[in-house]
Amino acid sequence: MLNELTSRARDELWALRMITRAGLLPSPTEPRELLAYVADTRRWGQLGSGLSSSARRYPARTAIVDELGALTFAELDDQVNRLANAWLARGLTAGDGVALLARNHRWLMIASFAAFKAGARLVLLNSDFAGPQIREVAEREGTKLLVHDEEWAETVRGLDPPLGRLRAWAEDPGEDTIAALIAHGDPGPPPPARPEAKLVILTSGTTGTPKGAPRSSPKSLVPVGGFFDKIPFRSGETTVIAIPMFHALGFVHALLTIG
Repeated sequence: MLNELTSRARDELWALRMITRAGLLPSPTEPRELLAYVADTRRWGQLGSGLSSSARRYPARTAIVDELGALTFAELDDQVNRLANAWLARGLTAGDGVALLARNHRWLMIASFAAFKAGARLVLLNSDFAGPQIREVAEREGTKLLVHDEEWAETVRGLDPPLGRLRAWAEDPGEDTIAALIAHGDPGPPPPARPEAKLVILTSGTTGTPKGAPRSSPKSLVPVGGFFDKIPFRSGETTVIAIPMFHALGFVHALLTIG
């Protein structure tokens, strides 16, 4: 038993060194920030806490660049808080399903982190699926709220989750956009998420209807440490995310470079 605990501790310390080397975590020379990071993790879990840490450490640094321009980490975190609080006020509760059908852009990331801070089950829908597949999967995964780009409005017609549908990327403004909710949302930190958020990435559906594969926050640092040991991402670098973020690799790429 002692040997097992010693081995586990050694593995976790190694992973911690890899993550700190990449700049993802505050260094031991930043005790105040380290304590704040721990507090955020206890509040929203690992999925929901990373962005707030980045916003504190690098508020003016660019977080996202898309067709609409650039967002700093502070601006991104502010919009995430506003959207999460607006969803909670709308009736979303921890554990509820939020389905997201969107291309790679700021609204996808804002909606994702808002779902994490609200403690929701984020279901990433594959934009290559046909309308019946999307509707079947969204209903089976217990979707309470659907967020979709405007281009899929016809595809999701007839899918009416309890908390409604919201447009993410939209050419025309309107009250049914997440941008409208953000404009009137509370910028304060959302309350603690209990239970913590979960991420559901769908299987390809090659042998039948796509199935949801839930992914909770890891209970060990070793998987993340192993990632940074093999793939040399470093804090402060610019990276292009070309893979659709409804795929696991694309979404992990985004998570690790933003939070």
